[in-house]
Amino acid sequence: MVPGCAVVLCIVLAPSRSICVCVYCVQVWDVQLANPMRRLLSYTARLEGPGDFSLEASMVKVEPGRTTQVPVRFCPATSLPKACRLVLMNRRDGSSASAATLVFLLRGQVESRAPLRHVAMASPLYQLAVSEFSITNPFPADCDFSISIVQLP
Repeated sequence: MVPGCAVVLCIVLAPSRSICVCVYCVQVWDVQLANPMRRLLSYTARLEGPGDFSLEASMVKVEPGRTTQVPVRFCPATSLPKACRLVLMNRRDGSSASAATLVFLLRGQVESRAPLRHVAMASPLYQLAVSEFSITNPFPADCDFSISIVQLP
């Protein structure tokens, strides 16, 4: 232990391993910090990684004998897994105690690529069948869609 540094208990709340959401859905992950010291702990928070992760505030203060939460928002723009680091660097501003820099690795992933809608259609074997249906874009940006035709047993 470094002389003059505070011992800080850090607990990562649910979800315990990673954040699982749908594309363009917002999930908030809380990192809880506890301060067993008698002096205020002050941190500067920053994220290193893709812009799918964001912080509500860049300044975190943990009062003596109390806990506080650092909310991290995750809003994926693609279905690929993403990871970022939450870095909490101690700030020595007069009344606050020294503490070690804390780094959390946050992993976000999209739950599935489940279809939004099924359209059932029946046709005799080797006969042409025509059907019209509308496609609605659930995302806030323009995108390309794929249509899959599957024979059900």
